[in-house]
Amino acid sequence: AQRSAAAREVKALIDASVSKVDAGSALVHHAGATMQEIVASVRQVNGIIGEITAASAEQEAGISQVNRAIAEMDGVTQKNAALVE
Repeated sequence: AQRSAAAREVKALIDASVSKVDAGSALVHHAGATMQEIVASVRQVNGIIGEITAASAEQEAGISQVNRAIAEMDGVTQKNAALVE
């Protein structure tokens, strides 16, 4: 009777362990899937940052052209003002 009770207890412990291992395995699988989603999101953000960087460089070039044009216009205006005097 004692052996039978001990065997049932061992079986219950083994079943509980198997159940916990299965639950742990499911959690690991879920964590892996979540990590893959995070990696995909990071790659997407990285791509967007690259696009923003390129757009910023284009804007910087455009602003530089505008600054040069304004400086040139200022120079011409100064020359015209000097000629008028």
